[in-house]
Amino acid sequence: MKSKLLSIIIPAYNVEFFLTKAVTSLSFFLNNEKVEIFIINDGSTDDTELIGHQLSNQFSNITVVTQENMGLSAARNVGLKQVNGTYTYFYDGDDFLNSVYLKDIFMILEQTSVDILSFGYAQVDDDGTELNRHLFKDDSFYISLSKADYIHAIIGGGTDPVAGYLPTKIIRTSLIRTLRFRQMNYEDMPFVFELLENENIHSILYLNRVVYNYVQRKDSITHSITYTNLSDKLLSLWLVNNSLNKMGVSKKVLCLNNERMLIQALWVSSLNIKFVRSRLVASNANRLLRMLFSFSGSTRRISLYLRLKTFYYLIINVLLRFIYFR
Repeated sequence: MKSKLLSIIIPAYNVEFFLTKAVTSLSFFLNNEKVEIFIINDGSTDDTELIGHQLSNQFSNITVVTQENMGLSAARNVGLKQVNGTYTYFYDGDDFLNSVYLKDIFMILEQTSVDILSFGYAQVDDDGTELNRHLFKDDSFYISLSKADYIHAIIGGGTDPVAGYLPTKIIRTSLIRTLRFRQMNYEDMPFVFELLENENIHSILYLNRVVYNYVQRKDSITHSITYTNLSDKLLSLWLVNNSLNKMGVSKKVLCLNNERMLIQALWVSSLNIKFVRSRLVASNANRLLRMLFSFSGSTRRISLYLRLKTFYYLIINVLLRFIYFR
């Protein structure tokens, strides 16, 4: 197979109402001999596979791969085994791009030695109405970032110009050739930070425009409250924290991440008590909450409200485990 500049992997599960818009928004990349596109049909029970084949008949560089339903991570891993491109882009089949910037992206990939190309994004509702946008305040068209600045931007919160969300990034394939997605939800952040552990990352660019439109579907996997989702959220927090410690990031970044983990662990505790009532989730959430307060200086930026809320859930999680948690 002739090498390509860019490989695009699109996991697709029951997205018959979204897939055509997602693919056609790739515009400049379609029928482009330097781009290959893989639609990984993950055992869909609707017309996703049929629509995928219709699109592959319409555009010469689309290939449809069908597998039994094994989840997003497995679909991405299958796609990663197929790629021949210098760069790889993991794109979701129910979102869409602002096509006007795709020629710029192609030019950056073709003319620079960038290792990671990130770009701005917007959250939109089902009809495409923009709910919010995430960019650097800098007016520059694109911004060069050190790895330390990049990590800080992901962890630091604020306007979240650099999200942990993987479809806002195009990555040099050689950097992820041996990586695989864990079989879990909320897998993007652990994958991104495992990537960032690689010492061969030297060039990171950020295209400071809204390129990606992230559709907020109420029925999406990550919006449902289940034992699996809450457990995977806690696991994701642990994995990112482990990567940060391996990389030896600054104390400031560790403190920022502690605050992020604290807020997420409190959120998980609240949802678990209200809806799931899992003893294991409560125990794991408390383990994380206790760890966060064991680090010197980790609570300096945390408000009194959050501290009191933490102590409340530390107690409630323990008590309710003995009352009615299963």
